[in-house]
Amino acid sequence: MPCELSITAAFRTKLMSALWLALASVILLSGCEPSESNSSDTTDASDDDNSTSLTSEVTLSSNSLDFGTVASGLMSEKTVWVTNTGTEEVTGFTGGIPNSGRYSLDQTCSPLLPGSSCALTYTYSPTLNGRNDAESTLDTSAGAVAVTLTGAGVGSPLWVDTQQLNFGPQGVGSMSDVLSITLTNQGNEVIDSFAGGGPSNRHFTGSQDCAGGLAPGNSCSFNYRFTPESVGEIEGFTSISTSVGSISLDFRGTGVGPELWVTPRVIDFGPVEVGATLTREVAISNVGAADLSDFAGGGFVSSAPFSATQNCAGGVLPDSSCQYQFTFEPTEIGEVIATSNSSTNAGSFSIEVRGEGVPAGSLPTEGADMRASPLVLDFGPVPVGDVSPAQSVSIENMGDEILSNFAGGGVSGANFNGFQNCAGGLAPGNTCEFTYTFLPDEEGEFSGSTSISTDAGTVTIEMSGRGIGPELRASPSVLNFGTVSPNSSSDTLSVVITNVGATTLNDFAGGGVSDSNFSGSQNCAAGIEPGMSCQFNYTYSPSSPGFHEASTSISTNGGSVSISLSGGAVGP
Repeated sequence: MPCELSITAAFRTKLMSALWLALASVILLSGCEPSESNSSDTTDASDDDNSTSLTSEVTLSSNSLDFGTVASGLMSEKTVWVTNTGTEEVTGFTGGIPNSGRYSLDQTCSPLLPGSSCALTYTYSPTLNGRNDAESTLDTSAGAVAVTLTGAGVGSPLWVDTQQLNFGPQGVGSMSDVLSITLTNQGNEVIDSFAGGGPSNRHFTGSQDCAGGLAPGNSCSFNYRFTPESVGEIEGFTSISTSVGSISLDFRGTGVGPELWVTPRVIDFGPVEVGATLTREVAISNVGAADLSDFAGGGFVSSAPFSATQNCAGGVLPDSSCQYQFTFEPTEIGEVIATSNSSTNAGSFSIEVRGEGVPAGSLPTEGADMRASPLVLDFGPVPVGDVSPAQSVSIENMGDEILSNFAGGGVSGANFNGFQNCAGGLAPGNTCEFTYTFLPDEEGEFSGSTSISTDAGTVTIEMSGRGIGPELRASPSVLNFGTVSPNSSSDTLSVVITNVGATTLNDFAGGGVSDSNFSGSQNCAAGIEPGMSCQFNYTYSPSSPGFHEASTSISTNGGSVSISLSGGAVGP
């Protein structure tokens, strides 16, 4: 009978190891080397083992967390789970601190093994009423991961009526009126430890009356002014800390400089006898909002038959004027043209002067002759719908016969209008005028020209002007109604609309709020004259607990403004 042998797995393993050891000894003693085929097989096996690459990847259970409404002084926690979906461990997990102090992050994720998960735990701790949005970004060996955080605080004892002040346009170097934020203690304990509040930008300055603390039911204010040192949009911010939390405040305003209006820019002295003199005047007006100064230049070379004097060196206030006086004193016969160049802190300007020297005793000339001045009329900025001050072109009869056959002088279009008193003819040595006004019907630049003909020849007159309209300033544009009990109403907060432009601000539309928790009214419908103000008034009447926010837009013929409203309701 065949014999059956039972061999255990352990015995087999020991047996195979012994056989392999004996075989290796025989190979070494015989001096044999592994064949090429064995080496090749080994290489192929190694390549197969390295063909599986490692990956580094993480996924988030959510890229955003909404904490909803949280009562001031309390906190809420929410978690985002991070999972390693790659094939190698993920390390790093640095940064991640939310960019709002109302949120904090707790995590111990590094290292994160393949297939494992860890928690990013965020805590929201509001101290004041209002919405708080933030971002949290962590850097890992698998790349950056970002989480968006949103929430709103209600029930704060400190009520701040607005956190944004808009000063609008202000002349460079001049100081604005005061704009204030009001802080009210809606709680039952004293609020103190007020600190900060200084603007980040030197163009804004402030003061406050809160340092002594704020008793329950009382209010104090932080007051600010805007004094721009340069032209353009200017922004700033500040932070105010208290015993119940911190407040951020934004400022904005526009620095406005001086603006030149020069008329006339071309002077034609016409024929002047050698040795005689004739003087003409140019008005330099400041139609801007800051002082016009730093006058330089304006003269001629000493050999020119023209000379200039001026009374502008001390500067020109807004809405004021100074004068340049030009004199023509020909020393020889012939036509002369020169240019006077001046510079100011509002830019440069040039005046062209021309004249003709004629022999002494030659005036009046034989027959009809004329001199017209100025040849260019600039009406400057004029409010839309208004009529500019009149400007005249003077026609002088330089001959010894009556100057007649006047024709032309009208300007096409409705923006420039004129009349004249020359039609009956002009006796020798006498003067008449063609008088013009500018009536802009819209904002923008306008130009026109006309020709005046007589039996002594023709002259061309160039005209220009600029239509300017209304401009609105709204402040504040952010309204915070604080904490209100459901089914009750807040105090009324107002947005003041000021016309800082040159014409009537009207065509008011909008301003209503679709959210029934807010209501509004206004007294602006009839329009606002330049420099005057009206109000859009809003009230917060929450019907249920929670944080409520809304926005509205007000449009006018001078532009639009958006208003943000928010409030918190706490109670049954």
